[in-house]
Formats: sequence, structure tokens, C-alpha cells
Amino acid sequence: MPGMETANFQFEHPEGMVYGTLTPQGLAQLSLPYTGRDEVSVDIDTGQTLYTPLTEALDRYFGGAREAFDGIPLDLGSGTAFQQLVWEAACETPWGETQSYGALTEQLGKVPGTARAVGVALGANPIAIVVPCHRFIAQDGSLVNFAAGLAWKQALLRLEGSILC
Repeated sequence: MPGMETANFQFEHPEGMVYGTLTPQGLAQLSLPYTGRDEVSVDIDTGQTLYTPLTEALDRYFGGAREAFDGIPLDLGSGTAFQQLVWEAACETPWGETQSYGALTEQLGKVPGTARAVGVALGANPIAIVVPCHRFIAQDGSLVNFAAGLAWKQALLRLEGSILC
């Protein structure tokens, strides 16, 4: 995508607009709708080389198809080195599976006391769904902490078949 300028886009979802930002490096931001969001003015350039595959992948995902977002380059440059490490590791948790913040901490080779820092890094994830921070749960199996709200977290996990309630 050399030469491309940063572009904002929106994707229509029954619960509201999903907003995103594309940079020359890839998808940099994807936000789920939530109540109280101010209207956002966006420029949509459907000629972008990433726009069509991304919206097609989102259509498949929200349609309930197993979607790994392979081939969608990510721009994780807004995060610290630690956040980027956590976000990249989060991408390894497949569709339909959950894991605890502590398990991700162990996967990263960090000491158990850093699970809270891992959770904070997941909470700062700018690319919802594609970097699947919704797949992380508390050690006791409860759903906690999701930027778009726990109702979204529950809905995404239900869509992926991770929870039935």
C-alpha cells in the first residue's frame, strides 16, 4: 500500500457503525459501536487495496463464519513494544477459543504478577475483533473488561461459539 494516505472507513453493523482507520502499513484501528458515541465524519475510499478484503472478512465474521483475518496487514505502531507483543500473541488465540489473562502472560514468558499489565495492554488494543482481545477472560471463567462493553464481548464469544449463554 505504498503511497496510500491514511483513510478512515465505516462498516455497517446492525448494532451501529464500526469505524476504522487504514494506514500505509495496514489496519490501524477498528472500533465497535457503543452507546454515546459522537457522530464521526469519515472519508471512505473504496478504491483502497485493503478496504474490500477487510469488509469482506468482516461480513464473513459477523455472518458467523470462522474468520482468521489472514492477509489483513496490521499497523500496531500506536502501541508500546509491550503492547505490540501482547497484541501479536493475542492473535494466536483461534476462533471459538478463550484463554485467561494469566495463560497469555505465561505464553509470553512473563512472571505471573504481570497478568494485570497484559490485561491493560489488551484493553488498549485499537483493532477490535481482528486482534481478538474479546477472547480473554478471567481465571475463574468470568467475562471482564472489554472496551466496547461486556455485552459486545458476550455477543462476540457467542458468535464464535465460545459461550452459549
